Amino acid sequence: MDKELVTVKEGDTLRRVFELFRTRDYLVIPVVGDEGGLIGMVSMAVLKHVLTDQRMWEWLVVSDVMEPAEHSVLPDQRLEEVLQQMGLMELEQVTVVEKAPPRRPLGMITLSHVRRAACQEALHRQQPKELAAPANGQS
Repeated sequence: MDKELVTVKEGDTLRRVFELFRTRDYLVIPVVGDEGGLIGMVSMAVLKHVLTDQRMWEWLVVSDVMEPAEHSVLPDQRLEEVLQQMGLMELEQVTVVEKAPPRRPLGMITLSHVRRAACQEALHRQQPKELAAPANGQS
């Protein structure tokens, strides 16, 4: 889970949203309400319609383009279950939220990060033991 999650509020301008998409490896950004709870999502798919007209970026706000937050997962859910849900819903990423209201976002799980971590773990497991541990107990 990526714990360095960025969120936006309903009143934020699209300029701020585009800047976040430019600097982050996300396809969606969570939208939080006044109490910090997850209320919606802004996706690049929705924003592509206003991408070319930068004049709109200053007067359109997040609430004009956000979608309801229909999919989220809890921190104690098993990764296997989360990946299965993501596959069924055809999601590339999903927001991890608190169990209790207001269900504040805690992080983001993306398929690209899971794939990268799985590859690193597989490579680590394939390393010969003498490369993985220091010789003669030295560090």
